[in-house]
Amino acid sequence: MPAAPEDRVFCLNLGRHAVHAGMAGKTGMVVARWHQRFVHLPMSLVTRGRRKVDPNGDLWRSVVELTGQPAKMGV
Repeated sequence: MPAAPEDRVFCLNLGRHAVHAGMAGKTGMVVARWHQRFVHLPMSLVTRGRRKVDPNGDLWRSVVELTGQPAKMGV
């Protein structure tokens, strides 16, 4: 499924902020959007905990349906 215009703009902004951070010499961080602002988050904070998605749960099923992916990959 092609990216929606909002997705393209979001990815463009993520990339632009990542390039600016890199050119400013920032390393060991990721760019994210939080409260309508793009922020730099340290990798240590991002990797501190791990969230899991149940592949048989409602959240994953809604992602698959929304993106038009096959229910099982490789089938």
